[in-house]
Amino acid sequence: MHGIARSRHRRHYHAAACLLSCLFLLSCSGCASLPGRYESLADHQTLSIGEMLGRIERARVLFIGEGHTEDSDHLLQLAVIRHLHSRGKRVVVAFEVFPAAQQGVLSRWSGRLLDDSSFERLTGLFWSDFVYYYDDILGFCRDAGIPLFGIGTDKAITVSIASQGPAVISQEQSRELRFADCSADEVYARLMKSMAAADAHGRDFPYFCEAQRYVDSVMALHLAGLLRRGESTVVVLAGAAHAARAALPSLLSRHRAVDSVVLLPARFLEMLQGTAGGNIADYLWY
Repeated sequence: MHGIARSRHRRHYHAAACLLSCLFLLSCSGCASLPGRYESLADHQTLSIGEMLGRIERARVLFIGEGHTEDSDHLLQLAVIRHLHSRGKRVVVAFEVFPAAQQGVLSRWSGRLLDDSSFERLTGLFWSDFVYYYDDILGFCRDAGIPLFGIGTDKAITVSIASQGPAVISQEQSRELRFADCSADEVYARLMKSMAAADAHGRDFPYFCEAQRYVDSVMALHLAGLLRRGESTVVVLAGAAHAARAALPSLLSRHRAVDSVVLLPARFLEMLQGTAGGNIADYLWY
């Protein structure tokens, strides 16, 4: 058993073990399942997943925030992708956690020019669990012919900016990205200050906010490129802080005006405890 098949086996084994434990304990709080409740922040209505999907399906770009290792978040992302595909949308999926510089690996695997074992080995160079957490999304998209794109950054550059400051970014790249540091955007700075306070690693970096803004600026540039290609519906899978309205969606608007929807897990807002401000998402899931 190799590659994605091996990861799926490991994940399915984990799910089966979890289910048995849950039955034994008469509780299933630790088992991943689709979120059961959705809230529209525009009118504060509680929605079923079907009602929510019906509302969002016409958006050009859907930002679906995640905890990278939260299985239930990835189940929801897959449900959205499946729904859009079933409605005849021409969908593409963009991953924050997949470096844009490694797009060749993703394209070769999608085109069945790279075997699963090699794909898992190569993606393991930037995150050992990429296949483990995204395997169902990857498999469905390849089978359905849905293009996959990496829009992420090189971690080494991000760490350099976080520790040394935005001077690390060349003037040429800064112009291309339309980069401005956090002092130019109070709402963004407040969001990232909240994140840094909640993240022990974030507190260690004096330019945490500028590093995150660089990440979002790079992703916004790549997304603008996808939109210029005429892709119908772009589903962006990104960490909740990046997917928040004040972050990546806002920076994308500097390159291209586009109708977008932001979906975030409610636990993200609960973690921020109101410190990030108001317009942060369109829908929450619980």
